[in-house]
Amino acid sequence: MLAGRPPGSPAPTPSEVQRFVNGTSALVFYALIILAFYFLLIRPQRRRQRELTSTRSALEPGAEVMLTSGIYGRVVSLEEETIHLEVAPGSVLKVARAAVVRVVEPAPIGEHDQPDDPDALDEEPGDGLDEDTAPRNGSERSE
Repeated sequence: MLAGRPPGSPAPTPSEVQRFVNGTSALVFYALIILAFYFLLIRPQRRRQRELTSTRSALEPGAEVMLTSGIYGRVVSLEEETIHLEVAPGSVLKVARAAVVRVVEPAPIGEHDQPDDPDALDEEPGDGLDEDTAPRNGSERSE
């Protein structure tokens, strides 16, 4: 029978049964929404956070990394909360360890040796700008 009714009481009326079913179905509906949010939003975010934490804790000098700002560089040294990142020869940045998004795998040797377009080798070296479209410095004024 319905919960909250003392034993031996008369059978519930159809309106009581309907209210009980409506209340129960609403409770089931809300429970399903909460479960959907958990499996679609919360659980994947926790998994990504765990992966990021393990990536940051596994950093070593010499690893090539990408920061949240899109800067690529090679780890020179590590401190507890920061890393020193060489972005160009002789140019070292001190950045927060939390800024590291991923460790980048180095490209296989020989992948960038040859251009995809064989005709590109025949072109004259240059910047590819015409005189009309080339930027002008401050000493050349066009009026």
